[in-house]
Amino acid sequence: MPMDADYALLKKWSNWFDRKNGSGYGPANILQRRTMNTAIVTVSTLQNIPFTELSSSLYFFCSDIDSKEFSRLYESQVELAGANPDKFIKGLHSFFNTMAKRIKNESEYALFFDFLMAASRLLFTAKEEKQSNINIDVVYCYFSILLQQTEYLRPDKFDLTKVVCGLKTTGELLVMEDTYPFLDKPAFELERRNLDGKVRSPMELDAQIKEIYSKWGYGYIQNKEDLERYTQVDRIFSNQIAGMAALINEYTFDILPQHCFSAIANKFFSVVALPPMLPDEMHELLRTKRSSTLPANGAVFEFASEKDIIRKVLLKETLYGDSIYMLYRLDTCEGDLSGYYDTKTGFFFSVFLDSEDRVIYGNIRRLVLTLYACAVTRKGPELLSQLSSHVKYLSLDNKGVRKFDEVSISYYGRGGRLRNAYDGAEEAGKGGDTPVRATKPMRRLPEPFRALSERWARGGRRLVRRWSTRRLLDTPSRLMKPM
Repeated sequence: MPMDADYALLKKWSNWFDRKNGSGYGPANILQRRTMNTAIVTVSTLQNIPFTELSSSLYFFCSDIDSKEFSRLYESQVELAGANPDKFIKGLHSFFNTMAKRIKNESEYALFFDFLMAASRLLFTAKEEKQSNINIDVVYCYFSILLQQTEYLRPDKFDLTKVVCGLKTTGELLVMEDTYPFLDKPAFELERRNLDGKVRSPMELDAQIKEIYSKWGYGYIQNKEDLERYTQVDRIFSNQIAGMAALINEYTFDILPQHCFSAIANKFFSVVALPPMLPDEMHELLRTKRSSTLPANGAVFEFASEKDIIRKVLLKETLYGDSIYMLYRLDTCEGDLSGYYDTKTGFFFSVFLDSEDRVIYGNIRRLVLTLYACAVTRKGPELLSQLSSHVKYLSLDNKGVRKFDEVSISYYGRGGRLRNAYDGAEEAGKGGDTPVRATKPMRRLPEPFRALSERWARGGRRLVRRWSTRRLLDTPSRLMKPM
């Protein structure tokens, strides 16, 4: 869709919204503006896609999602956006309210998070496999609508400083602080100035960004480049939270990012994991040669090197469906990166999975799986003793010659009582809480885990594209944070 058409669409509906709801920035107004902009981007993206292609893409994408009722309800919204854009834009807020009421009254939070996680994994698969029967832009629109729905699930819908991030084992929602909860307040003001013809050049744009964002308390955003980066930081955080919500409870809460990732990823090209086997072989080892689970509160690998890149890696396990999922958090010089590994299928979730250059994703995957194998497989002690020789940092010397910098890695298990990482409590009757060092023998698998492992050994065996950056003057100020 041409940019001038995008501009006309945005102006039409922004003016409509201001006439209907006023131009204030209270919580209810901000929430509805976010939803309207999600709807505008959806309509803009689908405008030139034939309805038959839109409908068939939804059908093939959603055919593998188990939550058929949920899936069909959100499919209908994407179809409505293609068939009747005005009705879709006017009605999306009401749809979200209706769905949030149903999810709450019917206690369907777990089902919704399962649905969200399944859709995110299928999105990765559809993109990676470049499936000819699926238009990936349709899928992005579908998933953006799912993510905007999560804004309506907060215990206090209008407390925009919080984001929903998981579910307690008792069924209560978990929430955590949002990164930049009101980053779109100045964006809405900038958008209005643009629509009123008050931003006429890139230089004027940077000046107004500096003025407006400073007024709202974001003085570190000085120009368009700063704005794009901090918007990306916000989206990376949201993508990680949404992609993992189904796996997060009060005992796995600390696997989520504690510090926002800076969106500066160049340093991670130099992280080189040199495992003694290929990724498929590593998956086979983890699938068939497990000798233990991780300690009750996880395992920690601490990194030390002259180059400050990765500082610590935390690994935890949780049982989801009939699979053991390994959860990880990398504490790095640029902030935290969280994800998971499905030990049954081999799927490895990372925000870098959506990167056009898959080098960083491959580096992170090999590194985390190598560390995991150290902790839970029969080859663990051998791998652990050789770990520093398998993980290096690649750099260039003064003459441009490649060299590998040494990395020292130490490991310990966090045993003891099962800790409630959300409320700060501990489960009683679980023993002491002193960390278990790597010298302690690996624990035998509990019966349920061992039975699963043996069954797989006998023959058993996807946050996510972010909207392409367009010229700020021609695009809605807040796009939903798709994975």
